[in-house]
Amino acid sequence: MARPLIIPSLADLSQDIAGSIPVDLVTSWMASGRDNAAHATILEPYRRHGTVVCSDSAGLSKLSAARPLVEVMKLVSEPKEAIYAHGVAIGGRAVGVWAADNTQMFYHDTIDAGAIVRQMIAAQRAIATKTVQVGIGIDIGTVYEIGGGLYGSEADAIEGFTEEETRAGEVVVSEDMLALLREPRVKEQRGSMYVLEHETHNHAAAIAEDYRYPAPFDRAFHDAIRALDPSDSAALDAINARYAKEKTIVLLRTFLPHGARLLDECVTRVAANEVVHRVLADDRHRCLVKSNGALAIIATDDALHGADLGKRLLKEAREKGFDANVGVARGDVLMFDLEDGTRDIAGAPVNVASKIAEDTDERGRAFFEASVAEAAARLGPCEAFKIGKSGLEIHGVKC
Repeated sequence: MARPLIIPSLADLSQDIAGSIPVDLVTSWMASGRDNAAHATILEPYRRHGTVVCSDSAGLSKLSAARPLVEVMKLVSEPKEAIYAHGVAIGGRAVGVWAADNTQMFYHDTIDAGAIVRQMIAAQRAIATKTVQVGIGIDIGTVYEIGGGLYGSEADAIEGFTEEETRAGEVVVSEDMLALLREPRVKEQRGSMYVLEHETHNHAAAIAEDYRYPAPFDRAFHDAIRALDPSDSAALDAINARYAKEKTIVLLRTFLPHGARLLDECVTRVAANEVVHRVLADDRHRCLVKSNGALAIIATDDALHGADLGKRLLKEAREKGFDANVGVARGDVLMFDLEDGTRDIAGAPVNVASKIAEDTDERGRAFFEASVAEAAARLGPCEAFKIGKSGLEIHGVKC
């Protein structure tokens, strides 16, 4: 049975609460008959047809555990720069902020499919000399561009496939994309996708001078890590001194209903954002880093306060009717105030909080990593948990 749609308070809905979802999109949908015709009409201005290219890194979890955070960010940034420079050179544009170890670009359908594939093959040649390797997935179809992100089943499919199924050094294309290529060389079929043989290709590539992809950090930090020699401990210390802070990270992961219509998903995201803003409204001891309806990240100084905040967020989300988990962890993070007035964050506590909230079949739970387990236990009964993922094991308590 389908879950009922969770609706935000429309009367006082502001863009700040709605986040990246345009307020008029939500209000137009709720004022309509909410049938298929209205759905298509309201979404038409956001409809795009073209090629979506995604990438995801391979083997990053073990690398992250073995090297300093600043060095890892430098290594992760290098393939992003290559993909961006090769993509924008032929008219591609970046989608969203490339905050994690993945990327996404969109190419209008006037851009030749073969040219896109050749550019990504050339990007893989450039990345092959780097420490961090990536898999690249490519599909062509219809997507919806809303609030700086790509939505719709086709956008979700290529992003999910790239993250879960591609391997280091690969360029993998959909059947629709394959049909547009002249004399493609297929190494293997993987599900409904095709891995291209490209090791012997040596096409000339266009490379833009602009390497500045939409990064989750400021320009000064980007320049610093590009110039960084990882063996220079003084340079590493200087970067850490400027950006590193010890924080408790509270991450709320809201699991949106599968198979929901896109506009219903948008409404649900806004309602989830409303939960976050309601809980944080009178809380002066926290910093809301980001919230997009599916994911909220809050940083706070104190472990006990972070544990309490995590419990309050989960309680409010459950009372509103959401399937949600909370992950809480503490440690050093790098925090950035970006040029557009937003913030972003990186560091092991963010990754740990994400893993313990997401990498489980349990729902409606708050997970507290060992660094905050004692604080959580002071607030009420807990039980031990252990999660193994990507060769790493995380311990703590849950309630």
